[in-house]
Amino acid sequence: MNGNVLQLATERKKRDQFEDTLEALKIYASTKFSDEITYLNPIFRKLKEPMFNVPIKAGQVMIQNDDGTTTVQKPDNVDLDIYKARMKNYDKKIERLQGTLRSLYNVVWVQTSDLLWNQLKELSDFDTIEDNANVTTFVERD
Repeated sequence: MNGNVLQLATERKKRDQFEDTLEALKIYASTKFSDEITYLNPIFRKLKEPMFNVPIKAGQVMIQNDDGTTTVQKPDNVDLDIYKARMKNYDKKIERLQGTLRSLYNVVWVQTSDLLWNQLKELSDFDTIEDNANVTTFVERD
């Protein structure tokens, strides 16, 4: 990461050091995780965890007939197969994203100053954060 580190505000030598470090992390991610980089934009733009929409399950369709009655049309096998394929793709995306977030978490830890690292370790939920190993956890706090 070319010497870019995450530090407490009192440790920083330059005012925009955090932005520089975040940009270096983005460049690192774009080379190491090129397949997932489009999904990682929320991290670098808003410091938020990327999210995917869960595919909508193929379901029954209610059709209003001309005579005022309603017909229930069940999903056909093609619709169900499409849904299953989308769910499989969704599951793969989630698994890859979780692995990528864990890898970025590890990179961020290596690039964190000792003072900041010690303060983060004092958080009451640090063990849970460390177990989840999600790079966005520290910034998505109430």
